[in-house]
Amino acid sequence: MPGGVCLRSALINPYGDCRVARAMREHTYASSLNPEGFEGLVEQKFADSYNAFKIKNGFHREMDFVALNSMQQTIGERRLMVDVNQGWTIETACHNWLAYSDFDLQWIEKPLAADRPLDEWQQIAALGGAQIAAGENMLRETQFDSVIDAGGLGVVQPDICKWCGFSKVLSLA
Repeated sequence: MPGGVCLRSALINPYGDCRVARAMREHTYASSLNPEGFEGLVEQKFADSYNAFKIKNGFHREMDFVALNSMQQTIGERRLMVDVNQGWTIETACHNWLAYSDFDLQWIEKPLAADRPLDEWQQIAALGGAQIAAGENMLRETQFDSVIDAGGLGVVQPDICKWCGFSKVLSLA
C-alpha cells in the first residue's frame, strides 16, 4: 500500500526522523494538475525532483485519455495517478476502471462519492487494475474501518485537518 507506508511512518514518528523524511520524499507527488496545460508545471516539478504526478480526470473519457497519453509522454517512466474527485457513479466507474488502469496508474483517487455504500467500493476493487485511493472526504472512523476491512481501498488518505490532527488519525495507522 504505497500511500499507507508514508502515512504510517509519519504517524509513528512525526518529529523529523530521517527515515520518515526519506519515506515522505519517496511518496511525494505533484498534484492538482489540470488535464490541459500542465507541461510547464511538470517541467518545474522535474527540477524540484518530483518523481510522481497526479492529474485531474473524470471529466469525459476521451478528454481524459488524451490528457493521460500526453502526461505519460511528458513524465516518461515516472509514477502517474489520477483524481476523479468523486465524479463517477458506480456504473461509470465499473465501465472505466480497467481502461483507465491500462495507463499503468499507481491509483485512481476518489472514483465515487465518499458516502457511497460499501458494496460499490467492493465492486470496483474486485475489478483489479489500479488501486483505489480515497479517504479525504470520509469523516467517520467507522466509515474507514468498514471500507478498509472489506478491502475496498488500496491507498488510505485521511485528511488530517478534517480529522483534527494527528491524534485522531493514529487509530487508522
